Amino acid sequence: MNTANPGGTRQIWTVGKLVTSAADYLKSRNLQEPRLSAEILLAHALSGSRLQLYTRWSDPVADDVRDQFRVLIRRAAAGEPVAYIVGHKEFFSLDFEVSPAVLIPRPETELLVDRALAYIKEHPRPAWRIFEPGTGSGNIGAAILKNAPSACLVATDSQPEAIAVASRNFDKHGLADRVKVAVADWMRLPADLVPEGGFDLIVANPPYIGTARTESVDDHVLKSEPPAALFGGPDGLDFYRRTIQEAPPTLRPDGTLFCEVGCGDADKVVAIFASTGWRNTGRWKDLAGIERALQFDPPGAVRERVSR
Repeated sequence: MNTANPGGTRQIWTVGKLVTSAADYLKSRNLQEPRLSAEILLAHALSGSRLQLYTRWSDPVADDVRDQFRVLIRRAAAGEPVAYIVGHKEFFSLDFEVSPAVLIPRPETELLVDRALAYIKEHPRPAWRIFEPGTGSGNIGAAILKNAPSACLVATDSQPEAIAVASRNFDKHGLADRVKVAVADWMRLPADLVPEGGFDLIVANPPYIGTARTESVDDHVLKSEPPAALFGGPDGLDFYRRTIQEAPPTLRPDGTLFCEVGCGDADKVVAIFASTGWRNTGRWKDLAGIERALQFDPPGAVRERVSR
């Protein structure tokens, strides 16, 4: 990003030139989605939106903004996640505060929200009582509540710092009056947070990376994102084993549970649930063709069919 041409004439750095130059640089550093990253970072430096970049494509960028942008690009090139640099991430068309205290929301997790919302629509109730353990930034629960006005939520996390971020996100989206947040160890809830009769729905994206198989995970994820939100024991399945024991006391007999699973783990998770009488009633693939979302009914419950 030099500021002068070889002949000594000062080069004018426009929005478009900065995006193109930065994207090329990030690509050379093997950063995923270099163009998108460059646009997000420049929009942040300009205190605007990505959409506004295209309306200002030929506009010159002030030196102080360009200097700030250069610092942001270097941070991204060094492996710091762009979402942490700018402090927010879009999920389900909503904007969420994120920090190194919480997992960065992933697009594939929107499938979990889609399926939970479809179930709520297909099974009308005057009110839905939902439990989300390991809420992180609160993105899953907030996305559900924004699209299900009859729902209320109990959201927990084992990390107080994560609960603080989630609380701010629920407030930001006008949901605080329908949410109770608490620090809790997975599904081990204080009795006063469990509604009479139990929850109608549990939705969870548990930590599912195995500590014995980290070679398949990007280095920047392992270095930057909170271990408590990533790792689920040696094989990545510990939280599913906990769920089959800890969920029944909190879930209505006619309730249901949705969870996300890691790549290649769907059959293993189904077997874990089946071992104690849970019934798999839904399996769905994400846009990459990976089985990503599963539905289970508790022991003794009866459903009509398994969806695929």
